[in-house]
Amino acid sequence: NWTMKCSSCCIDKPSNEYPLEPLTDACHHPLLQICIRCCLKSVDSEGVCPYSQCDGEVEPDSESAAIYRLQLESVVYDYRDKEVSVSQPQVAVSQLVSIPLNLSVSFMSGDTAIISAQSLDSLNAFKLKLQQKMDDRPPVREIKILMGGTSLEGDHRTLADLGIASGCTGLRAIRVLYEVPSDLNKIRFSMSWGWPENNPKNYLDTACITFSKVGDHIIHLDNIDFRSTWPQQAYRYTCYANYIQHCGNATRDILRQRSTSTFNVWVQNLDNLVVRGQPVTHLLFLMSAWRRSSMQGFRMPTLEFYDSARLPRVCPRAP
Repeated sequence: NWTMKCSSCCIDKPSNEYPLEPLTDACHHPLLQICIRCCLKSVDSEGVCPYSQCDGEVEPDSESAAIYRLQLESVVYDYRDKEVSVSQPQVAVSQLVSIPLNLSVSFMSGDTAIISAQSLDSLNAFKLKLQQKMDDRPPVREIKILMGGTSLEGDHRTLADLGIASGCTGLRAIRVLYEVPSDLNKIRFSMSWGWPENNPKNYLDTACITFSKVGDHIIHLDNIDFRSTWPQQAYRYTCYANYIQHCGNATRDILRQRSTSTFNVWVQNLDNLVVRGQPVTHLLFLMSAWRRSSMQGFRMPTLEFYDSARLPRVCPRAP
C-alpha cells in the first residue's frame, strides 16, 4: 500500500484507509483526499459529506456509511494513538494473523446463510455483514448474535476473542427491538384500535397464548383473554398469578372513538412459570376481530408496552 496525507486530520495513512466508493450520488469530487475515519466523523456529527464543495447529506445508519464502517473495521491501527492496535492492544501488529472464516448463520426468517469473515473482524464488522443478508436491513445496534443460545457481547472484540472459528455451529442472528432492563419487572401491554364505522360494538379481542417448547415440539398451553377475569373461569388461571394477567373488558374512549385492552406481565418472574408441569417458554400476544370476518375497517390497531410504575393517563371507560 502507498501512503498519503489526509487533508482533514493531516495524518499519513495507507491507501486501504481511503474510501473506494462515494458517500452519496451527489459526490462528484475526488475520493482520495479525506480518509474513511474523517468521512465517518463528518457523517456522525453533521450528517453530511466532509468535502466542502459537496452538499450531499448522509444518514449515520445509511448503507454507504455502513460500508465505510465495514472497511474501517478491517484497519488494524487506531491513529488516535498512532501505534495502538484496535483488536489486540497488547500484541504487536506483526504478530496478528487473520484467518479466513466461513460461518453458517441462521436468521429469524428460518433462512441460513454462509458468511465470509476474518478471525480478526470485530463483532460489529460481522454484524454489518449480517445486515446485508437480512431482508429488512435493520440498524446494526438492533442486531444481536447468539452462539449456542448465549448472546455475544463486546462490539469491538474480535471473532477470535469470542471463540468463533470455521465450523462453529449454533450461530443465530436476531433483531432486538427492545431489551428489558434488569430493574424492570411489571410491564403493561396495551393494545388499542379505532372503532370501525363508528360502532364500538364491533371490537377486537385480545389474548396472550402460552406455549411450552419440549425438545423439537411446541405445546399449546392456554389462551388468556378477557374470560380469564370471569369469576367462574378464574380458577383455571390461578397458576398465572404474578406472571400474566388480563385486565378485563376493554376501556372505551368516546372522544377518540378508540378501545383499549391491556395485560400485565411480570417479566422477571417468567423464567419460573410452570403450567401443569410444563415450563412456559413462549408468549404470543394477538388481536382478533369479533363479529367481523377480518380486522379490515378497524383504524390503526396498535401495541404499546411500558413500565407499570409509570403508567400514562388512562381514559375512563364509558358507561
